[in-house]
Amino acid sequence: MARELKYQVITIGREYGAYGKTLGAALSEALGIPYYDKDLMRKVAEESGYSLEEIHKSGEQMSKATNFMNNFLNTMDAYVSSIDAIHNAEIQVIKKLAQKPCILIGRCADQVLRKEGANCFNIFLYADLAYRVAHAAELSENKGLTGPALVKEVEKKSEGRATYYKHYTGRDIHSLSNYHICLDVGEIGVEKCKEIILDLVTKD
Repeated sequence: MARELKYQVITIGREYGAYGKTLGAALSEALGIPYYDKDLMRKVAEESGYSLEEIHKSGEQMSKATNFMNNFLNTMDAYVSSIDAIHNAEIQVIKKLAQKPCILIGRCADQVLRKEGANCFNIFLYADLAYRVAHAAELSENKGLTGPALVKEVEKKSEGRATYYKHYTGRDIHSLSNYHICLDVGEIGVEKCKEIILDLVTKD
């Protein structure tokens, strides 16, 4: 039997390699509600007209150089970058999905829904670099990367997420005030994190 939720939506922000997708899937199964990560990208493709490849490429990654150019070009009248257009489409999809109980992973969903006054529980997952690198080595997207190259990739993707979040929310992704709870997955473990979250988001 699905457990009764205190909140309409659970959002999961995370450092790269901190098991966000794994925990999202585990919570989805335990609570009997959908979680959206790659499925969110498919829905954005339907809404925006951009291809899945374009949306995946934009992802939640933004280099400092891209951020600078985007900010500069946005001072020009009528300019909208493809990154901004995709993010705007993501906002609309997030709002629609949040009308029913669900788990949303990344895409600044915590801040999008905060502005909407939605009934959300916002989580942030983090871990030390060595732990995240070890997990990243297991992911197909990093196939062939080892040693310093893999470490550099994890650092690059983590920085890209932080820059993306800052650009679209004006807030630091690591600011405690963004979330109801921040969990060190490396110290606590994935299973225990799941138990803690379930205890916090469900009614007795």
